[in-house]
Amino acid sequence: MVDSPLNIPVYEGSMLSIRSPTPTSILRTIKSAGKRTIEGEIKWKSGSLDRKYECPSCNGYLRFPIQFEDCGHFVCSSCLPDILRVAPRCPKCQQPVSRDKIIQEKSFQKDIQNLEIYCSNKDKGCEWEGILRDNMPHLETCGFVPIECPNGCGIKFEKRFFEKHNKEDCPKRTVACEF
Repeated sequence: MVDSPLNIPVYEGSMLSIRSPTPTSILRTIKSAGKRTIEGEIKWKSGSLDRKYECPSCNGYLRFPIQFEDCGHFVCSSCLPDILRVAPRCPKCQQPVSRDKIIQEKSFQKDIQNLEIYCSNKDKGCEWEGILRDNMPHLETCGFVPIECPNGCGIKFEKRFFEKHNKEDCPKRTVACEF
């Protein structure tokens, strides 16, 4: 978390944190992938995301929700700069919004982070299930996450096949010289 000129907290992945002097590479364990890419599509245990937890700007689940004081609607903290930059209006009701009337909603964020989910790689065979808060730590170790060969051969495979690929299949693997 970093301080922003809006006096609201800004988190990893938000537009404001990209402009800050603080490094934003905490969760980028897969080369050149942003958090939403790593995270994949969220599979909600309830079947679908309750609309009250959906950001009207990006249509994803609310990440670090910011509430507009005048209309009561929420947006992601990372969506806020674009909303304020162009035409400062609530994307849901089109009511004008002011940067002076923005509330950080921590209790709502806790509710969202406690929503129950399955791994986004469930269809590939991962059996993990838990709460949204634990999703990123799980995906950092999930064997079903697709990765690209770190040797640069261009082949993509699930993380669980890394050792086999690196030792047997990779055309750019290191091999001992026979001579």
